[in-house]
Amino acid sequence: MEQTVSMTLPHAADRQATQRRVVLVLALAQVLGGVGVASGAAVGALLAADLSSEKFSGLASASSVVGAALIAIPVTRLMDTRGRRPGLLLAYAFGLVGAALVILGAVVRFFPITLLGLMAVGGGTTATLQSRYAATDLADKPHRGRALATVVWATTIGSVLGPNLASPMGDLGEFLGIPRLAGPYLLTGAVFVLTAILVGTLLRPDPLLVARTMRGESAQHAAAHAKRSMRVALTTIFAIPAATLGFFSVVAGHAVMVAVMSMTPVHLHDGGGSLEIIGIVISLHIAGMYAASPLVGMAADRYGRIPVIVVGCLILLASFAVAGTASGHEAPQLAIGLAMLGLGWSCTMIAGSTLLTDAVPADQHPNVQGTTDVLMGFGGASAGLLSGVIVGFGAQERIGRHLADATREVAARTIDVLKVAFVSSAVIEFFAALSVAMVALYCGFGLLGILPFPAPERLTLGEALFVLILAPEFYLPMRRLAAAYHDKQVGEAAVERLEGIVLPAPAPSDRAIEAPPALRFDAVVVDYGETAIGPFTLDVASGSIFALRGPTGIGKSSLLHALLGLAPIGGGRILVHGRDASDVALAGHVGWAGQSVAFIPGTLADNIRLARPEADDAAVEAAARDAGLGPMIEARGEGMALRLDHRGSGLSGGERRRVGIARVLLKDAPLWLLDEPTADLDARSAADIAAILASAASGRTVLMATHSAELAAIATSEMVLA
Repeated sequence: MEQTVSMTLPHAADRQATQRRVVLVLALAQVLGGVGVASGAAVGALLAADLSSEKFSGLASASSVVGAALIAIPVTRLMDTRGRRPGLLLAYAFGLVGAALVILGAVVRFFPITLLGLMAVGGGTTATLQSRYAATDLADKPHRGRALATVVWATTIGSVLGPNLASPMGDLGEFLGIPRLAGPYLLTGAVFVLTAILVGTLLRPDPLLVARTMRGESAQHAAAHAKRSMRVALTTIFAIPAATLGFFSVVAGHAVMVAVMSMTPVHLHDGGGSLEIIGIVISLHIAGMYAASPLVGMAADRYGRIPVIVVGCLILLASFAVAGTASGHEAPQLAIGLAMLGLGWSCTMIAGSTLLTDAVPADQHPNVQGTTDVLMGFGGASAGLLSGVIVGFGAQERIGRHLADATREVAARTIDVLKVAFVSSAVIEFFAALSVAMVALYCGFGLLGILPFPAPERLTLGEALFVLILAPEFYLPMRRLAAAYHDKQVGEAAVERLEGIVLPAPAPSDRAIEAPPALRFDAVVVDYGETAIGPFTLDVASGSIFALRGPTGIGKSSLLHALLGLAPIGGGRILVHGRDASDVALAGHVGWAGQSVAFIPGTLADNIRLARPEADDAAVEAAARDAGLGPMIEARGEGMALRLDHRGSGLSGGERRRVGIARVLLKDAPLWLLDEPTADLDARSAADIAAILASAASGRTVLMATHSAELAAIATSEMVLA
């Protein structure tokens, strides 16, 4: 049985000595455990890709993270009732079994076994994460961040060493007849055994049990602890604002880190990086996570937990710009970005964990800490899975580039706005405050009778107070001038953008399309400058329904925009009835339903009438009912006079789409261009709109872009872009 403690309450000196011993043992365990966790992490995604496909490479990291989250449940329950040591031993036992299963799955080349092993290997991560909380059980609050950070920092040595041992352990694995990518898990299993022996032998007395004894808790509290649940923990967390902030700092910071880190080995491998290069990059990332931990802990103790969390979030954002713009061949830039990512994680993890521990009652620590790690694990797993899907579809470079560009653009615009805002507000506030101060001086000197000039009146105390109270209100319009000035700038910027739009010259009226046109896209390339899409060649017969399908980003919408002259054509040509599209008067002869439906402040009828301003009320209502808006019109008392704002507030997603379809029906044009008309709709609404389009499209040429196989089924022709 666990030592249920006939301990006497330790003196302060004994407590400090015990705390130093606990931190030393945990630090040594972290060194060994870090080797085991990191050596497997360096090759886990590669092993998953080798046994399955690259699209499932994210499952490696996700499985380990999910495993760590699930294993945290029994581990923290055991800690809550028996102490830290039994819980850590259980976690390392899971990790050892997991390493064996990974090797077995690789040998027989059966991915599900390896996946199960990767989940169990997460026990090593569980032990690593729970050790940081064990370091705080006996720590004073002013030194709690430093104690937690010391244990986190100890992981640096093992975590940096582990990935660099992946290559020699791969050689050893091949020598023993084990696949090269499974070799590092031999080391993982071995170090978990050594770490378990270290913890089981030297982590005495148990810090959690000592802390409970010092608080005067008896052994009978164990039964009460065993009844605690995640619901109780979450209720406790969300009832305390500081605990809530600490919780989200830990969970969100970890999810962001896992999303980027888990796919870096695959990204480097696709760029021709060797295991040695991958190991170095991952080592630098892990060094960023752990090397600065003591400084982060001291900063959290000295400057406060919340400022350190904010700094961590800023570092994470900066790491996106650095790592997100690096290709698989640019290992140095990736290494810098990953090191910054690790440092940002360190700040959010250490300061968030310390803030959480500070905020919740001591008797709730194991339950709350375990629940946080469980949800942190699931958040990281979700992020890892999502990153694997993105990489698998080859979108990571485009998304990274767009993210970096957007980050730089937002930063530049924000700084420009803040400069003007701060200067204008500061100047106006200065003069308003100066004016109020002058009034206060006049009133004060007048009451004291020491004004340096003859006063036209003599103020009483009541009058002076009245004037002083009203003075800020008198100058309030001056303060409001700052907000009005900012609104003026927004308007001027909008006017400048509108004036820069060059409208195309209208085509001669004899070139207008009156009949359903035949369309031809001849090797069309849509060129956005940095990105070019195409070439695409396709023919749309007159009076047919033609469906464009393909993955997101392939260029479906761009082809529709190019036909309307709204996207730059870098090569090829578009023909309408055999004539160049630029020579044909498409304006006024095209029915358009885009991915998002624009609204104006006004009635439902006003918004549908935008397609044909001269249409009478009967035609507008008929189009609305043909588009399936009849039930909505009947259910709302206003009918077609229903008031809408510029966001279309009050309409569901399906109703918004139907407004767009109603405009197309009212337009009665020979050519319809439909861009994802059923996107984001439930199956029934999508089927209704498909039926409406199928019945109303007769005698027209319809070109639509869609992901929906059901909508494409109404088409007479279909092309899948690739």
